[in-house]
Amino acid sequence: MAGNQWVKEKRKNNTYLFPQKAMQKIYKAYFLQQLRLLMANGSLQIVDAAVVEQCIQQAGYKPWNVYAKKPFGGPLQVLNYLGRYTHKVAITAHRIEAIDETQQTIRFKYKDYHARGTKKEEQVMVLKIPEFIRRYEQHILPKGFVKIRHYGYLKNYKRTERLRELFAMMQLPLPPPKVQVPVKLRMLEKHGVDISLCPVCKTGKMETVATYYKGVLCKGTRGKPMKPIMYNPDRGSPNVIKIQ
Repeated sequence: MAGNQWVKEKRKNNTYLFPQKAMQKIYKAYFLQQLRLLMANGSLQIVDAAVVEQCIQQAGYKPWNVYAKKPFGGPLQVLNYLGRYTHKVAITAHRIEAIDETQQTIRFKYKDYHARGTKKEEQVMVLKIPEFIRRYEQHILPKGFVKIRHYGYLKNYKRTERLRELFAMMQLPLPPPKVQVPVKLRMLEKHGVDISLCPVCKTGKMETVATYYKGVLCKGTRGKPMKPIMYNPDRGSPNVIKIQ
């Protein structure tokens, strides 16, 4: 955006709004500037500031590469691309060929991108289960990190207000409000399992009356705040599920 005007992503000659060479220079200058600011205000723990400053100066004379690619063909391509990263961690189930509990090994397929386009691209690896778990855990993000983070006009700060203004400028109808889909409906649609069905009689419907977290009653469904009640497994649980 430029002021209150929406700027198209491409210029008249069908090239992109921000050329790659221009982005390389701007990104390098901004990155090094912010790095120097962090050093100046003491946010970085540095042993030898003179050595770091020398490295920054050397990096400033080198050409930087900024990765820029053409946009996706449409929303479906974006969903297919992002879906591979948001709904799995490290490896998909179909790549695991065998698990030998006796030998404590696991065999799975992987791609060798150094041999891309050849018959050797598809490879098979056998690892001990503890080693496989160790490698798997390296792909689990620490607390506070997310796989995908929005930026620009989709960043979290005042996003709803900003989207309203953009839709008004582009003379488009406002997006519909968010719909909260109950968990039991999601399970029924995705897996065909009715979690509200009584597991004993298979006919009655269960209704959540209260929610416990670590033995503490933290939420009721009657519209009134409930006092925390410690759950004692020796005495048995109070009525948490009601059969209709």
